[in-house]
Amino acid sequence: MKNIILTGLMGSGKTSVAKALKSKLTNFDLVETDEMIIKQENMTINDIFAAKGEEYFRKTEKNIINEVLNKENQIISLGGGSLNNDFDFEKSKKNSVLFYLKADVEILYNRIKNNNDRPLLKCENPKEKLEKLLKIREGNYNKADFIIDVNRLNIEQTANEIERIYYETGSN
Repeated sequence: MKNIILTGLMGSGKTSVAKALKSKLTNFDLVETDEMIIKQENMTINDIFAAKGEEYFRKTEKNIINEVLNKENQIISLGGGSLNNDFDFEKSKKNSVLFYLKADVEILYNRIKNNNDRPLLKCENPKEKLEKLLKIREGNYNKADFIIDVNRLNIEQTANEIERIYYETGSN
């Protein structure tokens, strides 16, 4: 069966929705690319950014994603910047369905404002940084097969909507 790939800006719920989907779709493997990077590097993402830089992180991320895209039957939670990191849209279209979890910046900011694990938000005005990241990334987010507005959906509702679309559109 085709992969289900979740993308969106940090705070959109990718990890939580992926876990909710996994509990429903038990025949799928759960893949979180950020967790794979952390395991491979034996460092937190903050530490990778601090010690090796964002460019190193992005190269590692790209290699892991390209490897993951060779398999099927996965729920893949991408890092928020993955699609702007030479993401292979053609390759993903062959065996995956890409869902963009779209949320307003205000909602995203409120979800993550107390989280210290976001190296890109370690700045003077994190909300403004989120707005800039969204402007940079939204063009690629909008290339997703389906856009799910998560502003008014909880985790379970979002997972249910993705599952419904996945099966009703014959994406599987």
